[in-house]
Formats: sequence, C-alpha cells, structure tokens
Amino acid sequence: MKRALFKTVSLIPSPEGKSIDREGFLSAVLAVSVGKITGSPTAAVLSVKVEHADQADGEFEAVLDIMLNPEQAAREGGIPDRKITGGEELSMDLDLLGCKRFIKITPSVTFEGGTSPAASGAVYALALGDPAVSPV
Repeated sequence: MKRALFKTVSLIPSPEGKSIDREGFLSAVLAVSVGKITGSPTAAVLSVKVEHADQADGEFEAVLDIMLNPEQAAREGGIPDRKITGGEELSMDLDLLGCKRFIKITPSVTFEGGTSPAASGAVYALALGDPAVSPV
C-alpha cells in the first residue's frame, strides 16, 4: 500500500495563486494552517477561491461545484467561508471531476473589528489524489 501511495498522490505546497496541473487527478485535499491571530478582531473568516482553465496561462474562471457535498457549495468560487480563531488546521475535500486541466487555489483571511488584525504563519498545501490511472 505504501508504495502505491507514492505513485498516486501529488503534493503542492503553498499553491496560492499558482496554476496547478491536475491532469490525471480527480480529487484533492486542501490543508490550511492559520497561525495566531493578533489585533483582537471581532471575527476572522477564511475564504477559499478555486478557479480553473484549459491552459496554465489561460483565462481562469470560478469553479462552482467543487465540494464533495454540493448542497454546501457557494455560488462564486465553490467553498463556503469558514469562521476561524487562529492556531487552527483545516482540511477541505475537493471533488475536481468536472474541472478543467489547470486549477488555481486562492485562500484568504479577512477580519472584522480590532486594531490592525493579522494572522501570522498562514500555510496552505494541496494534495492531489484519486488518479484516473493508478499502479497495480
């Protein structure tokens, strides 16, 4: 099993705003680690925008139905916003079956209230999996 895992998963660290070639992969897990939140905001929200295109440098458009649970998909960009408190690690399952070959993931943290709110050490990684062809 371990050797099959090496050949059936691709990990992309910090994919924010980068074009990702997902050819041969039908799903992914997006992991987000948000560091300590400073400035005592009244609320902090993680938003994740997912876009796709036919070419790496092509015109990207929003993906509307990437969640494994389509009833919870947002209207623009796919993943519903999540309230966060900082010091959290979140993972999101993405169904990429209907997506074009190239995708872009753009996570962002927004704040309400507080004095100069910020989140330190926000880190993102995308693990592509569920290959269309896997080793026997």
